[in-house]
Amino acid sequence: MKKKMKRGRSRWVKIVALFIVATLLLAVVATSLIVALSGGKTVEGTYRASDGRTLTLLKNGVARLQVPSTNQALTATYEVDGDVVRISDESMGPDNSISFRVAGDKLVVGEGSSAEAWVKQE
Repeated sequence: MKKKMKRGRSRWVKIVALFIVATLLLAVVATSLIVALSGGKTVEGTYRASDGRTLTLLKNGVARLQVPSTNQALTATYEVDGDVVRISDESMGPDNSISFRVAGDKLVVGEGSSAEAWVKQE
């Protein structure tokens, strides 16, 4: 009788251990997928237009546009929504914003032949 109880208890220990191992494995796979799909790629960084203008997107949601010929930097805020970066300056009115489409290491503003690409600098 004691052997039967011992065998039954051993079986439950194995089931619990298997459940714990499966749960840990599932957690590792889920974490890996989240990290892989969140990309690690961010829009933060400095982008340069073909005419030398630079746009810097900082981690805190601040965007700085530098125009070389004027030696002035304009500061605004930005937000990311999927593959769109929207830069707005509330001081110039509520509807004063410009949207860039993220295309690899570029931000593209406009469509078709009037599209302008800003290339991310390393």
